[in-house]
Amino acid sequence: MTQIDITPPNRIYGTFARLNYKPWYAIAEFVDNSTQNFYDHAQEIANADGTALLDIDINYSPGTNELRIRDNANGMNMVDLERALKISTPPADTSGRSEFGMGLKTAACWFGPVWSVETTRLNDPFVYSLSFDVEKIGASAGHTIDVQSNAISPSAHYTEIVIHDLHSPLAGRQIQKVKDTVRSMYRRDLDSGTVEIRWNGAALKFEDYPLFEKEREDGSKTEMRQLLDFYVIDPATSVSHHVTGWVGVLSKMSSSHNGFALLRRGRLILGLPGECWRPQELVGAVGSPEWKRLVGELEVDSFPVNFTKDGFHWEGGLEEALIEAMAPLCSTYRNFAKDLRTRPKDHVVTPSDFQPVIDTMQEGVNQPGFKTEANRRLVMPVDGTKRDDFNSTDASPVPSALTLEVANAQFKATLYLKELDPISPWMKISNVSNEELDIVLNIRHPFIEACTTDERGTTILGYTVLALAIAEQMGRVTHGDMVPADEVRMWMDTVLRTIRGS
Repeated sequence: MTQIDITPPNRIYGTFARLNYKPWYAIAEFVDNSTQNFYDHAQEIANADGTALLDIDINYSPGTNELRIRDNANGMNMVDLERALKISTPPADTSGRSEFGMGLKTAACWFGPVWSVETTRLNDPFVYSLSFDVEKIGASAGHTIDVQSNAISPSAHYTEIVIHDLHSPLAGRQIQKVKDTVRSMYRRDLDSGTVEIRWNGAALKFEDYPLFEKEREDGSKTEMRQLLDFYVIDPATSVSHHVTGWVGVLSKMSSSHNGFALLRRGRLILGLPGECWRPQELVGAVGSPEWKRLVGELEVDSFPVNFTKDGFHWEGGLEEALIEAMAPLCSTYRNFAKDLRTRPKDHVVTPSDFQPVIDTMQEGVNQPGFKTEANRRLVMPVDGTKRDDFNSTDASPVPSALTLEVANAQFKATLYLKELDPISPWMKISNVSNEELDIVLNIRHPFIEACTTDERGTTILGYTVLALAIAEQMGRVTHGDMVPADEVRMWMDTVLRTIRGS
């Protein structure tokens, strides 16, 4: 049994549970330590094992509310373990991802009240283990923690961290957000082929978003992607920062994949899925064609970062300096994206063209804000069934229906496309029941033809049609056939507000 001094005062560890972490950033603290340890000792591991491959397993059990992170990097010896358990004791080399000497303690204590560490280093004949009970340590008068040492094969090398009884259990969309964030955050590591990160046994993989291919005069195609390499000076410190990366144009407009991802030392800091860096000076107004198509990555290894590594310390003008330096470098691609029209003039709109509309609206109506407002407005149940002269024969449905939950009722809206006479109505709605409605668009109507000549027009049309149909149905469910005009407008506003940046 060995004791490690964990001064400062014990009660400070209890305050870490109140840090403004998100689960994905807290998990990233462990992955940062694993990857940096691996890169620091890759040659030693390769010499011993014949090859150096890093496996990081993140396992969460809802039944036991336990989070387990295990890696096969080079682990820690007693000296490293003692440093890792002390507050603000950074490693000797802070040029990598482990630089503040805070991550293990803050993240583990934020996640749960009791956590344990088991670790051993290559060629160390002992494995070290400890249990960290935040409440007991806070109540103790001493400043030490017991570490068990047991014999193990010198060829072993790993670290396993187990956090028990998480303060906030992981569930539903939060788990998907963790997986999406981790795969995006460590895209460089995953692409290298030497690192694999698994969530409950399933490997996480990052897929690049397809870029637009411009046709050359000889008929060949080239990806719209331009390398960037420049310097920017921080006005607050006069430090010159080297920035590299690229800017490109997405093949399809997107409100979740667009914008810039900012990476530092190979790890994403700013630019999570749906939350990329999108200064208007670079990408244009929110929702514009150029805003939806401009994309890129920046490597900003020397930028100052906060200790939770979820943002930069650039309040002194560094962000503005970066924008100013990038603006002329991105202008050509921004103008190209603004004027880009990918559909030929003879394009015939298809159901698949409306699928992105369904996907975006589905994400919006699943948000708590929409459900709260919708539940407030809806009064059930008046018979809302009503049929236009709707015939689904020869009508083509969009692949997915839109579903939304309001007042504990599940509503479903299916959009169809159909070639009708140009003088027939532009859209028809059939309310099969209070909870189900079918919508048909007459794609030969002059207005529909005009709106669907490009992707942006089709998208706005789809949002409008679905919002109008849902608004009519919700109004009818509440008021029967005597629906006040402003009721439809207010319901449309409630639905359209779910569309972020589209």
